[in-house]
Amino acid sequence: MKYGLSYTLITRTTGFLARTIMYYRRTELIHICNLLKNKKNIKILDYGCNTGYFLDMIKNKHPSKNFNLCGADINRFALKYARKKYKDFTFFDINNKFFNSESKKFDVIIISHVLEHIKNRNAFMQNIKKLLKKNGEIIIAIPQERIRGDCTVIQFLYNIVRFRFENPHVVNMKFKDLDKLLVKNGLQIKKFIYTHFCYPFKSKKRRIDSWSLVAMCKNKKS
Repeated sequence: MKYGLSYTLITRTTGFLARTIMYYRRTELIHICNLLKNKKNIKILDYGCNTGYFLDMIKNKHPSKNFNLCGADINRFALKYARKKYKDFTFFDINNKFFNSESKKFDVIIISHVLEHIKNRNAFMQNIKKLLKKNGEIIIAIPQERIRGDCTVIQFLYNIVRFRFENPHVVNMKFKDLDKLLVKNGLQIKKFIYTHFCYPFKSKKRRIDSWSLVAMCKNKKS
């Protein structure tokens, strides 16, 4: 799927609705922010940052932590918007050179709703590890769909309008799938929660109304 201007508008719309009207998305974002509350003076990368909203949320949630906030995306339209709106953050175009630069090492890498779009997830995780400092942490959020793509309602309507049906999610991942992927790539889950569409909006157990799985991971040797 092409991640161009149309996709940028779709994700901005769905993100706004989820944060303001439907509390489940905000619950997820706040939880990720809270995972950072005991940290300071660290370098954070939001991989798949889109238009940069979440970086701004982290900054506002932790104004005195002196975080060095960075974002990376493959969507040039989203990056153009992000660079124009958020001057305090650094934004990177994702390409092969991005993963091979020694100057790009991060204490925390956030991968929120990205893995379900990736076909070769093992190669992806190896590239992510290149960006992670020795004792760094990775925060991963993945949707908990019953069927692949069932949380992308606006995307479905967009497909109807353009008479072209294309699911942006290539895989439906559960806890065991994520755990298997991480173990294979020398990582392990340290803590996790599920967020839900209905109250209570988060818990340790997956439910029929679960929206996402949020996991904090580290290198096995750490």
